[in-house]
Amino acid sequence: MKIPDLIGSTLISVLIISFAATSLDTAARIQRLIISELGSAYNVRILESRYVGAALAVVPGLLLAILAEAPGQGPGSGGFFLWPLFGATNQLVGV
Repeated sequence: MKIPDLIGSTLISVLIISFAATSLDTAARIQRLIISELGSAYNVRILESRYVGAALAVVPGLLLAILAEAPGQGPGSGGFFLWPLFGATNQLVGV
């Protein structure tokens, strides 16, 4: 039995997006916890706030994605910078 091409490509797309979203969520959580622990270690109380830590973990990547322009892609194409970076760091973590 063969899966129709449209259903197969949709299924693969959902799996890839789910993997990326799960990995990025985990990375943001770990980064937030690291920022919080740095705040505890250096007695910087504001960094211990989970909201401040989350903002410091997510906002730089968000700004890169929104404001950066990949050559020939136009405004808001920062994902073209982030995706290869994500792939490279994912491979380094897996080594």
